[in-house]
Amino acid sequence: MSAYNTLRVYLECQSCGDKAERDVQFRYGHVWLYEYAIGSVLQWGPAAVGDQGASRVAVDGWLDECPKCSFEGRVAVFIREGIFCGVGPTSWVPALPELGWIPIEGIGA
Repeated sequence: MSAYNTLRVYLECQSCGDKAERDVQFRYGHVWLYEYAIGSVLQWGPAAVGDQGASRVAVDGWLDECPKCSFEGRVAVFIREGIFCGVGPTSWVPALPELGWIPIEGIGA
């Protein structure tokens, strides 16, 4: 299994509507089992995936199971200027490749 990083988020389940903390696994930045939260600064290093120079990026992420209904699925992780700024449905970024990332414009103001 490949290494990954984790982003801890509080969100509403797309299936049952339950709100809970969930982990999102993704592969971007220095991929070495780092644990992040919204507002954290992304780390770069020798096991890096992605483009350190990209100012706004959407990264494909996998949600762990919902504690209420066990739903899991993909979400987009948004990184702006190297800082985690949020997550959203992958439908917000139609060109986002599964298990990949894409530089984008228009994250926030």
